Amino acid sequence: MAKTRKPSAAKAPAPLFCLTIAGLDPTGGAGATADLRIFRRLGAYGLSCLTALTPQNTRGVKGIHPASKAALKQELDSVFEDFKIAAAKTGQIPNKELAQAIVQKLKANPLPLVVDPVMLPTRGMWLVEKDAVAYLRKNLLPLAAVITPNLEEAAWLADMTITTMADMEAAAARLVPTVTKAVVLTAGDGLREGAWDLFYDGHHIEWMKTPRRAVGDIHGSGCHYSAALCAHLAKGLPLLDAVKATKRLLTRLIDHDLIDPTGQMKIFHS
Repeated sequence: MAKTRKPSAAKAPAPLFCLTIAGLDPTGGAGATADLRIFRRLGAYGLSCLTALTPQNTRGVKGIHPASKAALKQELDSVFEDFKIAAAKTGQIPNKELAQAIVQKLKANPLPLVVDPVMLPTRGMWLVEKDAVAYLRKNLLPLAAVITPNLEEAAWLADMTITTMADMEAAAARLVPTVTKAVVLTAGDGLREGAWDLFYDGHHIEWMKTPRRAVGDIHGSGCHYSAALCAHLAKGLPLLDAVKATKRLLTRLIDHDLIDPTGQMKIFHS
């Protein structure tokens, strides 16, 4: 009597692997935790290499505890030897030693890279040692397919004051192509003219506007933005299309998924 074969389970399609190299925020609103949630939301499998522990809550950042260079190198070696990574993003890189390890690994493994240049003081504390900032500007930013500074970060990188849309265009022109290949300046509500973002790749300028929303500061919005852009690039979208898709997603999240559990707005991912 012939044996009846059991139907084989359908094999899931190979996932897209996205890597975040960032710090850990124990509140879950920013850093690697937020990145991983965005990757999952957009259908990617998230990998993470942690650069630092950052004890913090709504009252402020309590401390910065960087990973050792040896530990971070082991993290990076582990994921790169075992996964075909489609795209990566960087967030907080607290010191020059860690920056050097990251640059070395990314130079040896070129891939679409989004750099969220988390450099300046936030909530009362520098998240990056000052001697690392110049190194990151010179060595990491040129590796990026795109960088996503807010107005304060863009002003520092371009060495100028930004208060108008014309200033944003001037800053973008200073950064591309001398510092990086492309930039998205995320203004939020930081301009008199409204909530405008600016994309520039050396050839094309694209302005993207979102209506002002009276929601105050949203913890981790920059992390969400850069992670979403990373996932869209992993899917193979052209850069400007990926930027527009990211803008649409962040607008939806801000419109429908904000929570205020402890006096600080966070994106919930309902």
